[in-house]
Amino acid sequence: MIFHYGSYDSQTVAARQEAAAAPIAGRARFTVHANRGHSLGEHPLFGPIDETLADQIAVEAAEAAQGCR
Repeated sequence: MIFHYGSYDSQTVAARQEAAAAPIAGRARFTVHANRGHSLGEHPLFGPIDETLADQIAVEAAEAAQGCR
């Protein structure tokens, strides 16, 4: 599993989520994006997601899916 958080997310604190996921630590990857909010955009809560970041996440997901074959 891959989790993405914004560094100034007003809804979800990445460190707390990572701590809660301790039982699956070996199967989870956490990424915190600097200067991004809850929707991975510039606002702490609202989107839209940064398009470049959305493209990077899509590539990352496609690469992870290739490993599932």
